[in-house]
Amino acid sequence: MRGFVLLASLLIVVAHGAARAVEPKPKPDYGRTGIYLGIAGTYAIDNFDAPFPVDNSLGLNARVGYRVIPRLGLEVQAEWAEGFRLKGTGVDVETWAVTANARAYFTETRIQPYLLLGFGFLTGVAPGIRETGFAARAGAGVDIGVTDRIAVVLEGAYVGATGKVDVLGYGSIVWGLQYRF
Repeated sequence: MRGFVLLASLLIVVAHGAARAVEPKPKPDYGRTGIYLGIAGTYAIDNFDAPFPVDNSLGLNARVGYRVIPRLGLEVQAEWAEGFRLKGTGVDVETWAVTANARAYFTETRIQPYLLLGFGFLTGVAPGIRETGFAARAGAGVDIGVTDRIAVVLEGAYVGATGKVDVLGYGSIVWGLQYRF
């Protein structure tokens, strides 16, 4: 009898372990709500209203946001372009854009294309000059989930401005990483 109880106990333990071993992993929730942070490189393509050619610029891009519902994120994005060279003048124009954006996502899967629209300010800096004006950002991109917390971000947008910096519009190609809490 003692041998039967021992054998039955052993079979129960093995069966329980086998059942737990085949338990499915929870699916990653790529569309979950919550805070995210991003850092990226930027290739800024000039669309300056200038009487001479302008070189494009490299820069940095950072954002902090909150996924309010699975298909809507709200964020603040800061973008710096280190120097659009005005050819033939030796002058570099540096830009800083800070916008509050809304991201509308099309899916909640690992690959999440989105549209982006934002408003804020653009500052242009050249030797002896610093001007700021209202700015708008419109674009599209995709978050590609590497894990449920880390995503590769690819984005294209246009940043246009008004006021004294209305000549400093540019296209922005962004590539980087995003971390979701």
